[in-house]
Amino acid sequence: MNEANLEAQAKDPELHALSREWSEKIGRHKYTYNFTWMGRPIIQLPQDVMAMQELIFRIQPSVIVETGVAWPAAPLVCYASLLELLGGDREVIGVDIDIRAHNRVALDAHPCASAFTSFRARSTAEATVQQVRERVAGRGPVLVTLDSNHTHLSTLLDELAATRAW
Repeated sequence: MNEANLEAQAKDPELHALSREWSEKIGRHKYTYNFTWMGRPIIQLPQDVMAMQELIFRIQPSVIVETGVAWPAAPLVCYASLLELLGGDREVIGVDIDIRAHNRVALDAHPCASAFTSFRARSTAEATVQQVRERVAGRGPVLVTLDSNHTHLSTLLDELAATRAW
């Protein structure tokens, strides 16, 4: 990565303003709905997917926990395929209060299905935290992505649950 480029971009107020404007306008057109990962709609910005693959490569997690996978659940497929490329005993765990039936069917049939587990639960519930804690015990590093309810309070609760458990 070119640190000088990143630093210059971070300090450019005109670029920040244009980025905000672009994000607001493109959001109206459901831009993120245009992309898939291995056949599943991913509903993410391509640059976010690129950033996540870089984090996964650098961190080399043995487990990725993703909160918020209801629809389309493609991040599970994305992260599982990346972990498979890294090799070894690695797993993605997805937690959501609403994993829809059609997504469950598609996920179970996916070629990467053996590399991820998903279950229906509230990510901030104590029982969920305990269940995930047991699954990741003795394994590390663990990468946690918080993509459930996108309210400020919910994100704080997910973060608190993550720091307690993983």
